[in-house]
Order: sequence, then structure tokens, then C-alpha cells
Amino acid sequence: MKSLITGLSLIILIGLIPWCSNAQKVTKLFEKAQYEKAEQYCAKQKGEKQKDCYKELADAYSKVENYEKAIKYYEKVFVDNKEKLNESYLKIANAYFDKSNYEKASEFYAKTDESKEGYLKIANTYFENKNYEKASEFYAKTDKSKEGYIKIADAYLKKGKYNKAEELYAEADKSKEGYIKIADAYFEKENYKKAIKYYEKAGQGKNEYQKVADAYYEKNDYENATCFYEKALNHYKEINEQNKLKECYLGLANTFANIAINLQDKSKNIMKEIEDAEKEWKDMQDYFFKDGKFQNLSEYDDYDYRATGNRALEKYKMKPVADKYVEKALENWIIALKYYREIKDKENIENIEKKLK
Repeated sequence: MKSLITGLSLIILIGLIPWCSNAQKVTKLFEKAQYEKAEQYCAKQKGEKQKDCYKELADAYSKVENYEKAIKYYEKVFVDNKEKLNESYLKIANAYFDKSNYEKASEFYAKTDESKEGYLKIANTYFENKNYEKASEFYAKTDKSKEGYIKIADAYLKKGKYNKAEELYAEADKSKEGYIKIADAYFEKENYKKAIKYYEKAGQGKNEYQKVADAYYEKNDYENATCFYEKALNHYKEINEQNKLKECYLGLANTFANIAINLQDKSKNIMKEIEDAEKEWKDMQDYFFKDGKFQNLSEYDDYDYRATGNRALEKYKMKPVADKYVEKALENWIIALKYYREIKDKENIENIEKKLK
């Protein structure tokens, strides 16, 4: 019985010798960088011995990062073993990925049963590196393309690349949400016309008219404020939103009141300039013209005298403009009064009525 066990052990040991010999031989040749000799050695082997040798050769090439050679021999070894071949492709793909060679990694992920997972790894890495074009390309190859497109679109939005963001929101079937995000971004940058354009694309324009009007009002852009308050007012009338109607009436009243004040200020400024010019002219006359004739008037003084007179005359010609401003201010006070009456703002109604008397 003892001799039988010994015999079996010897047979097993002998069976392992070729494999161990192949491994040792290939390792030694690789240590000496004698890669061609290692290949020639394996080529001379037969059957299973050759497969074992090629496996060692593939592993050895993989260790020295010659992945093209490695996969060549993995393919020879696992030609009839799809599962093992898949593992080998995955191993090489991951190796390329770790080396940041994403194009090569992609090439080998494509050969595996886990290609989409591999593409997702590459896409996420490109995204982290802010290479959004490449990230988009690889997200498109995965089951997470829509999520990827939204991530990239949001990133483009932060960089102010709104057209790129819009394209990707559309690819992700999230146009409406994307339009609102773009509109909000434009609003934050105080580009209200662009903002309302995208709110309208999202079907939210009517709900945002007042918001845009308020923003224009804060910037003292009363012309655009009026335009959007009126749009908001019409919308709230359609849906009978009383509280919002009051806010819009107040916004319009304040806007027209401010327009009136600005017009009055312009008129006052012109009249002040006329008054100052007339005073300067009168002072000049009092100084140089006495007893019905000019006194001590040199050539230089004569020029200055005439220039002052001409300046006063030109300023006086602006009086019709000042009068027109007053007329326009009156019109705007009347409109402001109309809107204050809509909301029964007693204090402002009384103030304007006093101005109009």
C-alpha cells in the first residue's frame, strides 16, 4: 500500500514538472529581457504544455506592461474558454485604464461582457478631468447616458456655455428642466431678456413675468419694467389671481411714479442750467455795461462777453424741452394715480392728487 501511494505521488509530481519548468524558463528569460527567446521556447512546446507556456508568457508580458503582446497570448490560451478570455480582456482594459490610456482601455472593454461598466468608468473619469466632450462620448455608450448628459449639461451651465448645456439637456429628454436652469442662470447674470426667453421655452414665461419686471424695476429700467408688469397683469387677470394682481398694480404705479419723478428732475436740471446761464450773462452785463455804454472792455473781454451771451441763449432754447418733460411727467402721474386707485393706496393717491392741483 505504501509503495502504491509513493508511486501516485511520483506521477503527480512528474505531471507538474513541465508546468513548473515552463514557468521558471519564461520567468528567467524575462528577467534577462530575452522576450523573443521566451516566445520561441513556448512555440516549440506541444499541446497542453504549449498552452501553459503561453499563459506564463501572457502573464509575464502583462507584468512588464506590454499589453498588446499579453493579449495575443491570452487569446491563444483561452481560444475555447470564453469566460477566461473575457477575464483577460478585462484585466488588460483595467490596466490601460490605470495608466490613463482611456482609448486603449475602451478598445478592450468593448471585447468584454462588462463593456458598459468600463465605458462608465472612462466617462466619469473624463468628467472629473473636465473633458466634457469625451465624457459625453462615453456616457452615450452606457446605460447611464441620460444621467451623464445632465451632469455635463450642469457643468456647462456653470461655465456659462448655455448652448452646449441646452443640447445635452435635450439629449437627456430634460429640455423643460434644462430651460428653467438656463433661464435662472441668465437671470442671475441680470440678462433678463434671455432669461424670459428660456422661461417661455419651458412654458413658465407667464409665471416669471413679474419676477423679471421686479428685477428691471430694481435696476431703474422702467421701460422694461412696465412692459413685463403689464404682461404679468394680463396673465393674472386671466387666472384671477387677486394677490398677484395687487402686486402688479403696485409695481406699475411705482414705476410710472418714478418715471414722472425722473422727468420732473430732467426738467428741473434744464431750468437750473438756464437760470445759471442767465445769471452769468446778467453779471457780465452789470460788470461791463454801465451808463448806457461798455466800460473797460478789452478784446479778450469782448470775446468772453459774447460767448457768455451765446451760451445763455443756447440754454434758453432748451426751455421747450423742459416744458415737454413736465407735460410727460404729468401724464405719468395720472397713470400712476390710476394704478394706486386700483389697490386703494390712500397715501399715494393723496400725494399725487396734490401734485396735480
